[in-house]
Amino acid sequence: MAGPWNGSRINLVRISHVFYTHKDIDKAHQFLLDFGFQEVKRVDGDIYYGGTGFEPFVYCARQGKQDEFGGAAFVVESESDLVAATNLPGATEIYDLPDAPSGGRCVTFKDPVDNFPLHLVFGQNLHAEEKAFPQLDFNFPTDKHRPGNKTQRFKKGKQSQSTNCWKLFLLLREQKALPRFTS
Repeated sequence: MAGPWNGSRINLVRISHVFYTHKDIDKAHQFLLDFGFQEVKRVDGDIYYGGTGFEPFVYCARQGKQDEFGGAAFVVESESDLVAATNLPGATEIYDLPDAPSGGRCVTFKDPVDNFPLHLVFGQNLHAEEKAFPQLDFNFPTDKHRPGNKTQRFKKGKQSQSTNCWKLFLLLREQKALPRFTS
């Protein structure tokens, strides 16, 4: 395990998106559409998918020789955070994201725990507002909000994927990574 970081603090704002490489991109594409993602942009072998949040995309599926996780991207607070990130061990220089929906700039480095790529992004153009879902009326044993025989059905369309695509990743590695980030 690497020693403590003595460089500038890098301020993460939120998770932005994840990258996955898929051997069978067509099968993955259909699964993602069925799961509720909507295709936002297609460039060469990359397909970008959006959800309901303000992020320009939340999932990037890439064509590859094998299925693998390509890393998570986090939004940083400022350009100076990207500059500080270039000093991390094995970090790239700052590079532009010309093909990604919304553009932006990025620095990539390897996670010291799992050796996965981590991407820090800044300067993406966000959607104007988050799409809201209708408020559902729930009935409880002693408190009725919906008249009898009135059903509620979900409508087809974008599902709330702004956070689901990365929760599993974080949960699976929480026990392994927690000591690194709390010591």
